[in-house]
Amino acid sequence: MTREGQLTCRKTKKRNVTEILKQVQTKIQKLIDEKRQALRDLKAMQNRNIELTRQIKQMEERIAELEKKQIWDICVDENAENNFESNNIQLDMDEVKMTEIDLLLNGYLNNLAETSKN
Repeated sequence: MTREGQLTCRKTKKRNVTEILKQVQTKIQKLIDEKRQALRDLKAMQNRNIELTRQIKQMEERIAELEKKQIWDICVDENAENNFESNNIQLDMDEVKMTEIDLLLNGYLNNLAETSKN
C-alpha cells in the first residue's frame, strides 16, 4: 500500500471511530434523559401518595368525628324516646350522616383507583 493509501485508510478509520463515539454518546445521553424522567415521575408519584395519605387521614378523622357525634345523638335520642317528632328528626340526621360517610368513602375509593391507574 502506498503512503497516500495508508493515510486515507487511517483517516477513514478515525472518522468511523469518531462517528461510533458520537453514536454511543448520543445513546448514553438518551439513557440519562430517560432515567432523569423516570426519577421525576417517581418523585411525582411519591408526592401524590403523600397527598393521598393526608386525605385518607383527614377522612378517617372526619369519620371518627361523625361516629362520636352519632353516639352522642343516640344518647340524646334515648332521652327523647317518647317524642315522635324528635325521633323522626334523628332518623333524618342519621341518613344525612350516612350519606356524608358514603361520599367520603367514595372519594377515597376514587382517589385510590386513580392512583392505581397511574
